Amino acid sequence: MAARLPGYGEGQVGASLQRAEAIGHPHSEAYASYYASVLHAFCREPAVAHTHAERCLALAEEHGFGLWRGLSRAVRGICANQLDPSVDALATVNSELAESVGTGYLYAITALYALLSQALLAGHQLAPTREIVMKGLATAHRTSERFFEAELLRLNARALVLESGPGVFTEAQKLLEESLAVARSQKAQSLELRAAADLARLHRGQGCLAEARDLLAPVYGWFTEGFDTQDLKEAKALLDSLDA
Repeated sequence: MAARLPGYGEGQVGASLQRAEAIGHPHSEAYASYYASVLHAFCREPAVAHTHAERCLALAEEHGFGLWRGLSRAVRGICANQLDPSVDALATVNSELAESVGTGYLYAITALYALLSQALLAGHQLAPTREIVMKGLATAHRTSERFFEAELLRLNARALVLESGPGVFTEAQKLLEESLAVARSQKAQSLELRAAADLARLHRGQGCLAEARDLLAPVYGWFTEGFDTQDLKEAKALLDSLDA
């Protein structure tokens, strides 16, 4: 199994997949495969995530699991775009997401809003990013499925910074502070690290190096594993730049 998202056990993912396969329960295996794909997609490990999404999709098609079919196809499309940006997969993902929402069944949908926002942002599609973020936040408030609320707020702030409009830094700072507060309230340390790193970058851009370092260093210091993941590598590089 590839490197995990900081704060989540790689062993737990592997154990859940093995257990689902061992009991011979296809729905449980599809469930475990889907969430393994989501986890690795958030880790920015698209090849691993794509493999799990394909497994979930195969089970869904074999056994007629409509929910997992739609969700796994969306994750697969997002990962395909990450692996090869020339592949025009995101438009299909967006339409599949809209179709799923149209059924009125919104379970587990906020993860896809966050992943699609992340993919759109990576392609500098800023207006679509903010549109999907807003839909994700509205869904989170509607369903109380707030697992990725902090991440959606953070991605909205990043899109704002890239747009560089008037007053953007003040608004972005507020969004990142809100993201940080939500992550802390949920004890979601991985999402807190991401929000803290982005807020530290914002402070650095304003010349507030000590403030940036004082914000990020304690969050980074909580982690005792996962230092081979992108999030912790980037946080360490940012701290090094603040100490330079």
